[in-house]
Amino acid sequence: MGKKIVVLGGVGKMCSSTVIDLSKDSTFSEIVLADGDMKRAKSLAESLKDSRITCQSFDAKDMDSISAVIKGSDIVVEGLPGLFSANAMKAAIKAKIRFIVSINPPTLDGKLDREAWQKSDKAYKQAGIGVTMSGGQPIIESLVLMAADKMDRVDEVHIAWEMSRPFSYGSPGLVDTLLHEEDPKVNWRTYYADGKIVEGVEPFAMIKTWDFPESIKRECGGEIYAQTHADPYFLPAVFPKAKIITSRGTWRKETNEFLRFLNKYGLYGAEPIEVDGVKVSPIKFIRNMWVHICKVEEAKIVSGEKKVEDWGECVLEAEVIGTKNGLGVRGLYTCTPPPHPWHEWFRKDPIADYGVYVGIPASIVAIMIAKGDIAVDTGLFRASEIEPAKGKFPEKFLNELKKRGFSVYRRA
Repeated sequence: MGKKIVVLGGVGKMCSSTVIDLSKDSTFSEIVLADGDMKRAKSLAESLKDSRITCQSFDAKDMDSISAVIKGSDIVVEGLPGLFSANAMKAAIKAKIRFIVSINPPTLDGKLDREAWQKSDKAYKQAGIGVTMSGGQPIIESLVLMAADKMDRVDEVHIAWEMSRPFSYGSPGLVDTLLHEEDPKVNWRTYYADGKIVEGVEPFAMIKTWDFPESIKRECGGEIYAQTHADPYFLPAVFPKAKIITSRGTWRKETNEFLRFLNKYGLYGAEPIEVDGVKVSPIKFIRNMWVHICKVEEAKIVSGEKKVEDWGECVLEAEVIGTKNGLGVRGLYTCTPPPHPWHEWFRKDPIADYGVYVGIPASIVAIMIAKGDIAVDTGLFRASEIEPAKGKFPEKFLNELKKRGFSVYRRA
């Protein structure tokens, strides 16, 4: 390809697999592993033995630092914790990056509402930048398009997922994501109905029983509920005549119980309390204690004190209901990640291994963009606008997942 790609957060829990996959399956001439943890970055780079990989340090809190590390690249994979995502997007405009693949909602203020999408889309178009959201989004869009294949009319689209990562497996970014998902102050839990996006769904609302595969249902149960995911925002562009589009998911039972506890007793919005003469925010204390629990657990695994037996599983499904030749039809497609560990480097890092469902799709999308067949190359664009002329994105993307060990199949 003769192109340069930078992976921000290249040894983070979500995008370590991005770097590994780019090393294995891309022809980029330069792969920059950018992170704040140079010890971990150099360890990964040395293990891959790929002369194309260089490590660069930067500060995710500093937009100028991000801009400096990505300047001159053709494609950037934004794999930072959500808290710093907006910094990266602004830095990309400053550095005049051509394409960005983001694992977070790719808006300039980090928000997910309609106004944020519209403002960001306009700014990216003015800057001549193409931005797409990766992570689970291209998987979702591909499963939906496969399920809807050959339907004359699509009436309903329902996204469902379960993630059974143990409570003590996490990172600061993952803990922040979990707390954010059920924060009552966040109004981005949405659904699409009769031509309108409805925002402001309450935490743990829109409960639905879903018949997931038994192996994961044991850990998560069968109930799913509205989450702060982008599907109801971007899928209406794919199916403008759909009557309803929903996105629901759930976590492991112990995590759900904990998050319900925080909501039940109003701890998200609780005023600071005094502890030994010091004012402490309850939710900040809870967040930091959770991160501490995860760090202690990770240290036990890294040291060999504890063997990884529970890797945590996840499943993503798309159900489409519509008509074909006047008859009602239903399509249901499922995707699950590869067997554990996906790579030897993850043998003592089950959290990064768990993140392959985000990191590998980001790598695949970046590789496909580099090949150049994109319908909308500025502003925010959907995954299906890659290779649109052939209409083969879903099939090609899912086949690439299968090559990497993912399981993709039709359940109904």
